[in-house]
Amino acid sequence: MQEIFRTNEPAETAFVKTLLDGAKIKYFVFGEEVGSMGGLLDNVPECRFMVLEDDYDDAVNLLTDAGLFDPEEEFFEIFATEDKALADRAKAALDRAEIMYELDEFQDGDDGMIPGVGRGPITYVFAARDSWVDEACDVLADQGLIKPIEGNA
Repeated sequence: MQEIFRTNEPAETAFVKTLLDGAKIKYFVFGEEVGSMGGLLDNVPECRFMVLEDDYDDAVNLLTDAGLFDPEEEFFEIFATEDKALADRAKAALDRAEIMYELDEFQDGDDGMIPGVGRGPITYVFAARDSWVDEACDVLADQGLIKPIEGNA
């Protein structure tokens, strides 16, 4: 399953459910009970909508058309390592924190960095959407994998 949308607003939660139900896209909502407090409390987890990987593209298109999702939001590299153990540690920490990220594995090849091709060591590169960068970096800093972002320490 992949996360498609987050909100702590009951109206948005209902709207997204209506859209996904109407498109017959199967989904699961995590944190809906707490999210129903409407963002009135600090540090209240948001409702997180998850869809099956096979339905992800359809859900993105649906939420984009509704003005709720920006597929053009840029991804920024947040961490890279050749150490598999550190990559596994970063992945576990980001998964536990339910951060949306992408992980690519690259190997040095004759024609530069080409995914899955080459003879050199594998480099694990983590990237997060712009709206998730600060939260992702905080998680990685808590694990001692990167230095804290100035002002967030």
